[in-house]
Amino acid sequence: MKSLNSSSILSFVFFQILLLSCSILSSQESDSISLEGTKWTMINIMLLDQEIAPISNEEAHITFTEGQIGGTAGCNNMFGNYSTSDKSNIQIGPIGSTYMLCRDELMVQERNVLQILEGARSYTIKGNSLYIHQSEETYLVFEAN
Repeated sequence: MKSLNSSSILSFVFFQILLLSCSILSSQESDSISLEGTKWTMINIMLLDQEIAPISNEEAHITFTEGQIGGTAGCNNMFGNYSTSDKSNIQIGPIGSTYMLCRDELMVQERNVLQILEGARSYTIKGNSLYIHQSEETYLVFEAN
């Protein structure tokens, strides 16, 4: 059996430390995005396991600041309260909104978004994506800007 010399052992240890430090930095980057103070742009709606892309040309977004939620579902401005607990539970509402009349499909999108937000039970931040779940098959997906 061939014996390992000290330079081989040191190289192996150095490589392991390098891998570990990259892993730590990667996890810190994904945890650095906060629910609060970030503008979240909606990129997807899952409604009873049916994927619905947001209507293009109308940016739907939300922000969370000091217990307040604000934004738009593409037509009207929305505003309300929210609270979180356990780093994953969220309660949103009641949500109010302005009363502009928009295209029918945009009004349907807005109604779906507001219903999902007011029924939200949990949220998760993965990388630069925010998932707000009403249930396992009904949720909204946002991307940090």
